[in-house]
Amino acid sequence: AEARESQPIRTSVLRAAQLAAEAEDHARGRQHVKGKLTARERLDLLLDTGSFEEIGRFRGGDINGGRAGSAVITGFGEVFGRKVAVYAQDFSVKGGTLGVAEGRKICHLMDKALDLKVPIIALIDSGGARIQEGVAALTEYGHLFRKTCDASGFVPQLSLILGPCGGTASVIAQIADVTVQSKNGQLFVNGPLVVSAATGKKVDMKEIAGSEASHKSGAAMLVTETDEEAAAMARKLIGMLPVNNMDEAVYPETDDLNREIPQFNAIDTVDDIRDVIAAVADNGDYIELYSEFAPSMVTALGKIGGRTVCFIANQPNKDEGRLTVYGCKKAARLASFADVFSIPVVTFVDSLGMKISGAPQGELARAG
Repeated sequence: AEARESQPIRTSVLRAAQLAAEAEDHARGRQHVKGKLTARERLDLLLDTGSFEEIGRFRGGDINGGRAGSAVITGFGEVFGRKVAVYAQDFSVKGGTLGVAEGRKICHLMDKALDLKVPIIALIDSGGARIQEGVAALTEYGHLFRKTCDASGFVPQLSLILGPCGGTASVIAQIADVTVQSKNGQLFVNGPLVVSAATGKKVDMKEIAGSEASHKSGAAMLVTETDEEAAAMARKLIGMLPVNNMDEAVYPETDDLNREIPQFNAIDTVDDIRDVIAAVADNGDYIELYSEFAPSMVTALGKIGGRTVCFIANQPNKDEGRLTVYGCKKAARLASFADVFSIPVVTFVDSLGMKISGAPQGELARAG
């Protein structure tokens, strides 16, 4: 029998493919000159090769009108073979701003992620709410708040700050279990103009929202030099965390659980508690969280015998390891995270007690 003739490709499909290619060319032109990657390049780095399955590709766009889609890319992919939900804001489309179409796409993705019980990763690079859509855009932030809270303690959530993230968006980003900021990112509640007007002191974006400022203030748990390093850090975190709150974060052993640690046989004093954590963790590998925030308390993620654990420890070389308000809150947040995801907590105690201060004692007592 003669082979059936293939059906001709519809004009609208060809036009859609052309628009998609043009949109990515446009994105590269806008982002690369700033030393930033496009949203799709970031997804390529984050996810296993060929695993990304996009949903709602042209939602919010108009093929006949020459618009490829909205300012956010949503879909599912894999990290080390484990399914994750991911959305990446595209700054090359209307400054990555959030409007009704973007908000609905993200909320739809999060609903599906909760149904599938898989982690959610946000790649944030946005100019904020789309002012042209007014209250409707702000309403979408309210929906995102709700969805983020619904997911909290149910599936792990990661926020990667790879560009501007201000106002309400910054609060949502920090509700995530882990917030990673690259040097391209700016994380702030109030912008420099507002802060300067309120304080009478001129400040710039780097001072209040740059990665160093975010790290010291505790807004960002981890900072990286580049977008590539941020994606690599997110992959490492997903490789350590449970898929959801019913999963166990247990992986094949890569180190001997019963190995001897000779230096522990002759401990007199400890100068840096991180040396102790490195000695206990498998292969000396761990991820310290909030390293520049409340340094008298050390919090970290690592593995022991292939099982993910949280480390909480006093740092004796910082104020004699004394408990401070922020140090206690830092430890409590990680302990709460460990609790909801059934991750064991390992504590190392080396402290002379509460910090001595002339400030009111109530807050310190409550935090401690």
